[in-house]
Amino acid sequence: MPTGVKILVQVREMPSDDVLRRLRGKFLKDLNLTEDDFYSTGALLSVTGKEITWMPESTPAWLDLNLWGAYFGEGYHRGDISLYIKCAEWLEENLPGCKVYYGHDVDDENLKAFDSDEREKYLKYYKTI
Repeated sequence: MPTGVKILVQVREMPSDDVLRRLRGKFLKDLNLTEDDFYSTGALLSVTGKEITWMPESTPAWLDLNLWGAYFGEGYHRGDISLYIKCAEWLEENLPGCKVYYGHDVDDENLKAFDSDEREKYLKYYKTI
């Protein structure tokens, strides 16, 4: 079974339920996604340290993109890295000051910052395969 993608978002403070609901709708529309592109619990879920055993940085305000897709990385060329990059850019644009983290779902300790420099490295690698 393929390794799933994991995209977490560190936010300065947790958006209200109403704001999250609006963001979910905008996210789906802007990226031309549907509910079927996410695990059954939907997009942009609030998570806590209790739900994920390891966070890249300690803060109580985290969102899980909850995207249903395969991971893309060196030696594992299954996921849609272009979509994941678009998601990260959308998140940074619509959640000012957030930090996006990217990795796979085998363990949380592999997550690392998915900033513009890191995304460029992934795109450059993608173009070589």
